[in-house]
Amino acid sequence: MAVAIFATLLTALKLSSNSVSVMSFTWGLATEILGAVAVGFIISFLLFEVFKQSNDNFIKIFTSILTVMLSYLVCEYFSFSGPIAAVICGLYYATAIAGLQRNNHICMTEELRDLFYSFWSVVDNLLNGILFLLVGVLLLNIKNINTLSVGMIFTIAIGSIVFNTIARLAGVYASMIFNKNPPKSKGMPNHRFIAFMTWAGLKGGLCLALIMGTSISLTTPTYNLFLVATYAIVLFTTVVQGLSVGKGYIMLSGNGSKAKPQKKKVKVAGSVIK
Repeated sequence: MAVAIFATLLTALKLSSNSVSVMSFTWGLATEILGAVAVGFIISFLLFEVFKQSNDNFIKIFTSILTVMLSYLVCEYFSFSGPIAAVICGLYYATAIAGLQRNNHICMTEELRDLFYSFWSVVDNLLNGILFLLVGVLLLNIKNINTLSVGMIFTIAIGSIVFNTIARLAGVYASMIFNKNPPKSKGMPNHRFIAFMTWAGLKGGLCLALIMGTSISLTTPTYNLFLVATYAIVLFTTVVQGLSVGKGYIMLSGNGSKAKPQKKKVKVAGSVIK
């Protein structure tokens, strides 16, 4: 959703102000999102039938790869959101495979399930590793920025981190207000749950990929400002929040507190010794 909004804003930025209206922006956003959902669903539905009919586990895996790639290519051709279509493909396959497992379908064996999820787990970790390697290389570009002083870079970084945390807190708090049945994780109070969900909001390389796509549309000083701010948020949420979110959950849920030792009762000759 956020990717589609960003892409639509970027397209509007490239156009003249006279050719962009609220109606055209809304129509472009709706077309990009709904078109991506439709493409992802239709292609997933068709190719999942191939997935079910095949007796070869490797063909099943290649079918899942083809589903994502074909959906993305079709979306690129029609100017829809490729990432949203890929998400729809993942959701469709996960839901459909879970349904096959519940019904004990003959095509969904334990061996296939382990092979399927192991393959996509390896792909996910590999691509994440490459992505964050590129994030590290991007630091060299930030060090060579001439339009911002070192003090200004630190100011932008700290300000963006604070602003992102406050925005995340406001979003989580608003969702809790409008949710009639707010989730409570193992008895965690609402205020602690809000704090945990705020701290657990991590940002990844997709944010950097999006902002790097604006290098042509924005002026150099503006682009450098957004690049530094985005990089600081990704680095802080990934390293600081990512490494401490587990301990934060234990602390906020109260699972880290030591259980009180239970006093044993021993009955001896009709009396109870505590």
